[in-house]
Amino acid sequence: MASRGIVKSCQVQLEQALANVAIADEIRDDDARAIWSARGEVLTTQSSGWCGKNITSDDTRPPLPRHVFVCVHGIYGKAQDSDLIAAALTREFGSSALVYQSTANTHKTHMGIRAMGTNLAIELLDLFHNHCLPELPPHDGEPPMRISFVGHSLGGIISRYAVVYLQVAFQAYHIHPTSFSTLCTPHLGSRRPDGTVGQQLWKSAVHGIMSVSLIYGQTGVELLCEDHVKEPLLEAMSKRDSVFMKALKAFDHRTAVAMIQGDHIVPYASAAIQAHVTHPCRDLLGPSNCSWQWTLAHSGFSEPTSKFTTLLHATYGSTRCEVNASSLSTSSPASNVIVDERGEVSISTTMLAGLNSISWRRLHVHVHYGGPWQWYWLSFHTWPLGIQMPASSRSSDFIDLFVRMLMDDHKTDAATTTTP
Repeated sequence: MASRGIVKSCQVQLEQALANVAIADEIRDDDARAIWSARGEVLTTQSSGWCGKNITSDDTRPPLPRHVFVCVHGIYGKAQDSDLIAAALTREFGSSALVYQSTANTHKTHMGIRAMGTNLAIELLDLFHNHCLPELPPHDGEPPMRISFVGHSLGGIISRYAVVYLQVAFQAYHIHPTSFSTLCTPHLGSRRPDGTVGQQLWKSAVHGIMSVSLIYGQTGVELLCEDHVKEPLLEAMSKRDSVFMKALKAFDHRTAVAMIQGDHIVPYASAAIQAHVTHPCRDLLGPSNCSWQWTLAHSGFSEPTSKFTTLLHATYGSTRCEVNASSLSTSSPASNVIVDERGEVSISTTMLAGLNSISWRRLHVHVHYGGPWQWYWLSFHTWPLGIQMPASSRSSDFIDLFVRMLMDDHKTDAATTTTP
C-alpha cells in the first residue's frame, strides 16, 4: 500500500527522468542518457505495480522545510567543507530550513563535470522524493517553497550542470529557485596564458598537473577546455540559448564570490566572471594590530528595498570599478580568446559574453594577512568557508555577511517560520 503523495511523487520523478533523457540527448551526454533511461524504467515498473491497489491518504514522509539550501563542495572536497556556512544557516533559519550538504561526489571529483552534475541531480531528486511536499501551489500571500545553492570552487560548476535536470521537479513540487551562489568557482576555466618566461613556466606547471589523469581525471581536461576541439563543455554551458543558461536564469539571484588576491587555485577573473579587477573603496576591517583584516567590493546589488543592499553600501561603500582596457590582450584574433587584466587566465570571449548575458551580483573579497605563518597565503581559496584557517582569520565575519544575504534573498529576517 502506498500513499497518494508517494504515488504522485513517483509520477513527478518519472516525468523528470523522461525529460532528462531528452535533455541528455540535446547536450550530447550519452552516459547521462543511459542513467536517466534506466531510472525511468525503474519508476515505470514501480508505478505500474500500484495499479489496482489501495492508495491511502496517509503520508509518513517528513515534510520538506520551507527553505532548502544545497551546499556543494569542490574538487577533492567533502560535505563537511561547508560546516560553518551550514551551521550559520541553521542558526538563523532553525527548523524552517533544510541545509543539505551534498555527498554525491565525495571522492569522485575526478570523474568529470557531466558525471558529477548527474550525480548531484539524482541525489536531490531522491531528497525531494523522501519528503512530503505540498500538492498545490502556494495561495496568494503565502510564501513559496524556496531552494538555493551554495557551490564552492568546482561545486559551483557541478551545481550549474545539475539544475538542468531538476526543472520539472521544481515546477511540480512548487519549489522556487531563489539564490545561486558560487564561492571561488572557475566559471571561465583554468587555462593559463602564454606571455613572459615566468607565465609560460607557470602555465606548463598548472596544465601539466591538471592533465594528469590520476590527479584530476576528466575534470582537469574540462577545466582546461581541452575536452572538445570545437566546443568545450564549459563553453557549451555558457551559450546564451543553452538549457544551462535557461536553468541558471530561473533563479531570482546569482552571486559570484571571488578572492581579489591570494587564491592560487582559481584565478580571480574566472571566479568573478570578468576580465578586469574591481577594487574595494573602503579600508580593511579589523584592528590595525590584528594579523587578519578584510574588506570587499560589491556590484550588482541594485534592489533599492533590500536590507542587505543597504547594509553593503553602509559598511563597504559604493563599488569603485577600475578597468584598464588596454591591459586586456587578445591571445589570438582567430581564437576569440583574451587574457584578463592580471595575465592569470585565458578567457573565451564567447564564454564571458554568454555568462554575462544574465545578471550577476558580485562580492570581491580582499583579505590581508600580516602574521608570521606565510603558508596561510596558500589557503585563501578556502577562506570563505573558514576551513584550514585559524579562528582569528575573520572568515566567520564573511560567513555571517553571506548568510545575511541568503536570508534577504529568502525574504526572512530570522528563524520565525515554522516547518510546513
